[in-house]
Amino acid sequence: LVNRNPIGWEERSAGLCLVGGNTVKSDEVSTLGGCWNGGELIKDASAAAYRTYGSVPHGPENCIRCRWFITEARYLPALNAQFNQLSYKAHQAANLSVEIEGELEALKDEQFFCEEQGAPFTKHNDMQVLQRRYEKQQVEADEYTKDWIACFELISKIIHVEEARNDDDTKDKLIAVGNEQDISHALKFVETESELLHLSLLCDDAEFFPDLQDELRKTPAIEKRSRQLSRALMKKGFEPIFMEMDEKQQLIAGNAMLRQMAKIADPDDKMEGYRKVANYIEAGEYLSNHKLFNAGMNALSDKALRLENLTQPALLEG
Repeated sequence: LVNRNPIGWEERSAGLCLVGGNTVKSDEVSTLGGCWNGGELIKDASAAAYRTYGSVPHGPENCIRCRWFITEARYLPALNAQFNQLSYKAHQAANLSVEIEGELEALKDEQFFCEEQGAPFTKHNDMQVLQRRYEKQQVEADEYTKDWIACFELISKIIHVEEARNDDDTKDKLIAVGNEQDISHALKFVETESELLHLSLLCDDAEFFPDLQDELRKTPAIEKRSRQLSRALMKKGFEPIFMEMDEKQQLIAGNAMLRQMAKIADPDDKMEGYRKVANYIEAGEYLSNHKLFNAGMNALSDKALRLENLTQPALLEG
């Protein structure tokens, strides 16, 4: 920090980049910092200028694993949102890996039986393709898991520093990625099998953090949530209006609907409110208990997009 000029810092959604967001290596100045040397130490030297560092793991702008990245307590909401998104991506990659592995094992069994019976096995090319896809998804799942752990460690460091802060201490406490350390403070995890809960929280965060929204729109998360909400609408006699919207409209409209329902379900605890709403929808309680559903539909039509052509059947009394 002493040798870094604050005028060259660049603010990111979850912290600050000390090297101005450099992603392209310059041939003119070898000591210039950026994504290409933000990783682990490869070759040590007594003089800092002669030390060699690797590139940031898992690609450029993966700030939470970069040594040029610093953050502090005011970025906790963004870090928490990124933590949830990384959890989803790791889960998606792992599921795809398992699916491909199943196909690969089936081909290996077929190859074994062909060899046992002396018959030719003609699917070597298919097996090679599956093997390559499987290994790629294994690496992706591993890297997303490492990103997830790195994000967890940053959050833990911030919480630990803030808990140790004296009442009269108002100074900023900057946290760097640094080396791996033992985590002295454990975060509270909310384990759930509810896909709708996970998707709803991801989409809610994405509306407030544009960087995370860009990443989320590369995944099927928004479409999956819209599919679940459309299924609920159809069971109640509504048209599946989410299917007529583009992705960004789906994000905003779905957020407005679920946010209002969560606020009514638990006005004091956002997480608990979303959990109750997810259970309410997934268990089909909305078919007999109409209060939350009606509130969600009112928010969808009145606050989100004010859709002119949205025709609703008469709302039932809860």
